[in-house]
Amino acid sequence: GGDASKASSDEEAPRVNSVVTSFPATHEEAHDNLLSACKACGTIQLETPQAATVEEEVASWAKTLFLKDKKKKKLFMVTVPGTAPSIPLKMLSKAVGVKELRMAGAKDMKAALGLEKGCVTAMSVVNDVACKITSVIDKRCIGGNFRMCSGCNDPKDHTQHHISEQSTESLMAFLEACGHAPMIFDHEANTVEKN
Repeated sequence: GGDASKASSDEEAPRVNSVVTSFPATHEEAHDNLLSACKACGTIQLETPQAATVEEEVASWAKTLFLKDKKKKKLFMVTVPGTAPSIPLKMLSKAVGVKELRMAGAKDMKAALGLEKGCVTAMSVVNDVACKITSVIDKRCIGGNFRMCSGCNDPKDHTQHHISEQSTESLMAFLEACGHAPMIFDHEANTVEKN
């Protein structure tokens, strides 16, 4: 009797990437989880070479903002093209339906992702097994390929970043497999829609 109901409730829980089934106990475990998930996903290239010029290098990256709603404490991971101008947080707050967004802090990063330091990118949500974070992708990313850090201990030491490259479709599939199907942000209309 009781076992059957437990099994069905487990199946109804959000399915997280099969590489990560429990919250990481240490920073190192969180880092390893992300790298393992990248390697398990056949569409992500790891350790890609640097572009020929600084301009091409900047254009090939995606920037990620880890944000928190001041009042309700909701968390958001927002990914925009590397060349996109800064998005006013007031504008983004309105689009995602919260009062006031601000940058999330180190405590939020540790509590939601198990990470204590290093870069936080769209793919870091692989460790958010409780699905506390809402993923958001800027519409301007769609249709392109981009690179991001897939794990490091010091964002300022570029020699030890694990650089990955993938298409937007690959990233969206990765996020869905992690239980984080992203919202799509349209900066011109200042709206978000479910993917």
